[in-house]
Amino acid sequence: MKNLFRNSLCLITILILSFQSFAQISLYTFSSSAGSYVPISGTDLFGSNWDDGSSNLITIPFTFNYDYIPYNTLSVGANGFITLGSVASTSGYCGFAGGITNSIAAYCTDLVGGPASSVQYSTRGNAPNRQFVVQWTDCDHWNNSFQNHWTFQIILNETSDEIQVVWGTSTDATIMGANNCLDMADESGSTGLVGSTGADFNLRSVTNGINTWATSATGTLLSDVCNMSPANFPANGLTYTWTPLPPTPMVFVSSTTTFVNNMQGVAIRSEEHTSELQSPCNLVCR
Repeated sequence: MKNLFRNSLCLITILILSFQSFAQISLYTFSSSAGSYVPISGTDLFGSNWDDGSSNLITIPFTFNYDYIPYNTLSVGANGFITLGSVASTSGYCGFAGGITNSIAAYCTDLVGGPASSVQYSTRGNAPNRQFVVQWTDCDHWNNSFQNHWTFQIILNETSDEIQVVWGTSTDATIMGANNCLDMADESGSTGLVGSTGADFNLRSVTNGINTWATSATGTLLSDVCNMSPANFPANGLTYTWTPLPPTPMVFVSSTTTFVNNMQGVAIRSEEHTSELQSPCNLVCR
């Protein structure tokens, strides 16, 4: 009982904690560059003439950290986006304003495929610098008579966890405007990232007559989209890159230890009490 009582007085006064403060999706850095579009020939998901739909979970052959959470699976939404760790919505015509979360969009709106269209995925490169690529080839917005031809990729980079959207050769005949979630033929798509809630996003904004795809602005609303027109559409090789900030260790400042019992209400013999107080070593757990 003596040892049990002694141990009951021992408190752990210093805890070594290894926390990391995680930045949000909104704090990923963004850059735009004139790069190169390298097409893949990979696993086909929806065939040709597709409309809406989503894939089953697909295994990423490396761990990809999104919002500092590790993922090994994703799902492809036919409407121009991917979702990490769960099956993507079969909708998407509202863009990210429609409630899609934990996702990455190249051009999320109501897309359709024609006879020459495809949605494919593949992995290229060697560890630890592999890329997981999802590719949309020759797609258009629904109800647009297939007069637009858009080709793009979403690329996940191993180790760096960078995210890229790269455009291939594309043409546009429709003046694409705001997305008011009415599923009209001229509603533009979301381009960028959204976290676990709609409050955490990192989007690009392109407005016809104000800026171009090469000079896109930071989206300030979840409903912000990227317009297109015959004079304003992504150039072949246009590359958008989002880079996560490195995690920052939390700094331990101080702590206070409080004795909550202080030996009150515990019946002990006086000689034991005297012995305990004579030696500070008795406050050490053994």
